[in-house]
Amino acid sequence: MPGVSDKCGMYTKFIKEIESNLNPVSLVQIVILAARAELYENALEGLAFVSALVDSDVNNTVISGDSEAKVLLLSEVACLHLRAGDTLACKSFVQKARDIVDAGHEMNPVVHSAFYKCAAEYHKVVGTAADFFKNALQFLAYTPVESLDIAAQNQWAFDIGIAALVGTDVYNFGEVLSHSIIQVLNGSEHDWLLRLLESFNEGDLAKFDAVCQSSSKQMNEQPALVAHQEFLRQKITILALMQLASSGTESRTLSFKEVEAVCRLPAEEVEFLLMRSMSLGLITGVIDNVDENIVISRVQPRVLDRESIGVMAKRLATWCKNVESTLDTVTKNTVSIVE
Repeated sequence: MPGVSDKCGMYTKFIKEIESNLNPVSLVQIVILAARAELYENALEGLAFVSALVDSDVNNTVISGDSEAKVLLLSEVACLHLRAGDTLACKSFVQKARDIVDAGHEMNPVVHSAFYKCAAEYHKVVGTAADFFKNALQFLAYTPVESLDIAAQNQWAFDIGIAALVGTDVYNFGEVLSHSIIQVLNGSEHDWLLRLLESFNEGDLAKFDAVCQSSSKQMNEQPALVAHQEFLRQKITILALMQLASSGTESRTLSFKEVEAVCRLPAEEVEFLLMRSMSLGLITGVIDNVDENIVISRVQPRVLDRESIGVMAKRLATWCKNVESTLDTVTKNTVSIVE
């Protein structure tokens, strides 16, 4: 197998001679493919070769002058550092690439795909679930699902599902379930995870408890779920409140008793649930401690299924009728000031 110096020599003596005639992104792709074919059994060897190209900025090469090529190269170097177990170096290169991505340059989907895949893998390793979730969805936005083999589809679907459950600021489960890749869980060994995600999307505590009971063995095999048992119960309870607020009375007034019954809480915990949900920005309203109710003025927008859209359509129709009725009453009872 050629050594690192042989590969660097090939780049210096051959590819470098014609690089000005190559598309910068294609050039980086060629270099990465060559390195992967020969050097990636050892991440450090791959780093020794590919990292040399990152320093090409000082030489003003075709790569250094192209933002897409730089992001692709930086992403590859970050992934190699991750493989080598150096998460700090990986984080540094991910941030360098992100700075370019966030600058708003036009980029090929292939470049975005490579960057968000690397960023997602980094957050998976360091255990930041919410950030993994965001970057994984971005990766899939730029990556055709059919381009991934079945094993990869299952792994991404599983990882995204777990991250959505334990992610501290992930409350929009419709976004997760609307993605086609999640459906690969249906009927698979991880079918229980899909049912669990559906219970969160519906804010259905009964369904949540049923899945937990029937799939306790599988759930207990997932360290992230075991470590977040209390948090999962808190999250599904908040989502039950959001569901109640979205499909409540026309006046949008909920009594503490309603919340207590639907969210399965002791009476003394209802107000805390309301304040917690408001502090997260998931609902907005006014709590009346005297009459023991809350008037909901806003619920965080979510990706809705057909049934939820139907409920909203009916409520909108009722609201329109009420507006028309009010307008008709005002028109009939207003005394003209112009004779």
